[in-house]
Amino acid sequence: MFSHYSEPRIPAIPDLDKFQGKVVHSHSYREPSDYTGLRVLCLGAGPSGVDICLDISKYASIVKSNFYNHNKAKKFTDYDVPGVLKANPNGVCLTDGTFRKIDALIFCTGYIYSYPFLSPNCDITVTDDYVFPLYKHLINAHKPSMAFLGLPFLVTPLPLLEFQARFFLHTLLGTVHIPSLDKILK
Repeated sequence: MFSHYSEPRIPAIPDLDKFQGKVVHSHSYREPSDYTGLRVLCLGAGPSGVDICLDISKYASIVKSNFYNHNKAKKFTDYDVPGVLKANPNGVCLTDGTFRKIDALIFCTGYIYSYPFLSPNCDITVTDDYVFPLYKHLINAHKPSMAFLGLPFLVTPLPLLEFQARFFLHTLLGTVHIPSLDKILK
């Protein structure tokens, strides 16, 4: 079984290396108190982005996100921040031409699908955010003893991973049958 929650996706933001504040991906986020009094911009509108913004809103002086019109985010953050055009030492320039002075930038931008250890013999293709051919977004259509957990987007990962692991286990035990390769590829 393989999953993809190991290589954080960091968007290519010009001059990000010049930003003097704290830069972290949600993968490495641990303590909301680390952001006490800081002006924070969270980039990303998935479950991690919402959770982290809610978490640090109790500590940070300002929390902004690029959730746009996400209902949960309206309660605790300036949710109408456009995309980031480039960084500078004290903040970020946004795509609408405005500048936001920030102390911390948190990427809640998901993960790259990266499986450098896979052999070409496994008959799996990985491109951008797509792994194929898979049965039920999980099981290698050519080699049904190989599974990729947690691939679907916009999910709550832990329950999904548990159900996928159970389903895969039942295919290995033979209590759930996988259709023929022809049916899977249709």
